[in-house]
Amino acid sequence: MMGIGALTKLLTQMAEPPVALQRDSCLNQRHKQTDCHLCVVLCSKEAIALGESVVVNAERCVACGLCWRGCPTEALTLRSMDHRKLLSQAYALIETDTRIEFACPRRGEGGPSAGCQAVLEMTCLAQVSVPLIVGSIEKGAKEVWLNDSRCGECELRATQRQIGETALAARQILEAFGRAGTVHLYSEDGALLEGQGRTARRLRAEDSVRSRRELLSIFSSRLLTEVKGSITEPIANVLDTLAPPPSTRRVLPQKVPSERLLLLGILRGMGAPALDSYPLTGWRLARAGIDDRCSGCELCSMFCPTGAIVRTERAGELSIEFHAAYCVDCKICEAVCPSSSLRLQADVTLADLLQENGNVLVKGPIVTCSECGGSCLGRGSRPLCFICAKKGEFDRQGEEFKDSPAEE
Repeated sequence: MMGIGALTKLLTQMAEPPVALQRDSCLNQRHKQTDCHLCVVLCSKEAIALGESVVVNAERCVACGLCWRGCPTEALTLRSMDHRKLLSQAYALIETDTRIEFACPRRGEGGPSAGCQAVLEMTCLAQVSVPLIVGSIEKGAKEVWLNDSRCGECELRATQRQIGETALAARQILEAFGRAGTVHLYSEDGALLEGQGRTARRLRAEDSVRSRRELLSIFSSRLLTEVKGSITEPIANVLDTLAPPPSTRRVLPQKVPSERLLLLGILRGMGAPALDSYPLTGWRLARAGIDDRCSGCELCSMFCPTGAIVRTERAGELSIEFHAAYCVDCKICEAVCPSSSLRLQADVTLADLLQENGNVLVKGPIVTCSECGGSCLGRGSRPLCFICAKKGEFDRQGEEFKDSPAEE
């Protein structure tokens, strides 16, 4: 018989959308000037809306994963799947010299799959990540094939572009490690598989996860026979316990996206690359630079969602470090910098990604602001904190406006 705990869990799964929001990671929640709307743009099902927060329509969402993969901070995640789970399922299929295919259920039977010894099916190929591809090759796969043969006709319009970008990023890394030619798209190289044999092993990534429709069916069929007599409190009280209590703390937590952490773990286990200066283009990667207008305020490090920017004070000295390995190029640091002294640059190499220690962007003594007496970075003969520096800029603009000739 279904107990109240099992019923509560079932009701929760039915009511929740397939995508979960991590509010603290959402760029718009951290700073309004960010104006990020990538999730809305990527969702062709119009299941996502932006207001005071991100709202996901459970009826429209198909759990494709485009928003999950597209969000730079992983503020949106799939409840039924994550990067580690996908990689572990790929590992279960891989044997030495295995040619593995990643596909969606729409690819059909006996089609382009011929030639791959293993197939991992997932709801949508948008869920394929760089660590999934690179990790599969490192595990022993001979080649990774992305079956995009039906993506051109799919209503999820952003999928094929997402697949192409992911494949390009994985190819860059693998080429730098001397493993070029191991990542293929069916739309580009499908002819190479002709006459190569047929699929031997197949696994669905969602085999262990019940869909929302399946849960509704289970609930309908068992409601009268199993639930009757098991509810010891009003159903309204059960539903009230499903919502988490609202947070009353004003904090800015930092979290490195799981995809990036998984990739870094794989890369650091692969040894030294053949070409560590290999340029990585088309990624959410960046290097930071700060000019001499920086006053040493903590806004960039405070708002950074991943902890890529670290500000420290030690023994009367202030320093700001930047860790390219954790940067997702969200540009929130540029938006909040009061002096516009911080800029992100796209010329990132594999060496930047593999560097374990951060680069020191600013370092100097902590001194007293010449105007307000607060603390700031000691620069120039008259150091100013960012508030006084900004006030001085406004005052100068006001004087220039007063001195400008009036228009007749």
